[in-house]
Amino acid sequence: MPRMTAAQIPTLYEWVGGIERIEALFKAFYERVPTDPILAPVFAKMAPEHFETVAGLIFTTLGRVPAAGTSIVKNGYRFTVERADRRRIYRVRVTKEPEDSGDETYRT
Repeated sequence: MPRMTAAQIPTLYEWVGGIERIEALFKAFYERVPTDPILAPVFAKMAPEHFETVAGLIFTTLGRVPAAGTSIVKNGYRFTVERADRRRIYRVRVTKEPEDSGDETYRT
């Protein structure tokens, strides 16, 4: 199977089918967060309306679109930007931090 070029890759918005579909996915996601053993601790201190995506969480925390390699730690999880350009964050890796790592750390 041939690889797609960057120009051929649809945005998340296009891929899922528009805003109505995105809103339905968020609703379903946030309904499950409180009882999920992995997600509940990540979102425990965050209001769902504070951000709409992981990329939004990173942008809101840093106040800018970060370069690839930038990471933040929130609620015991490290969010590392793996791919981004000047306007968008395309890929983020989420990993559990050791218990003694603290919170609200940033590395660019």
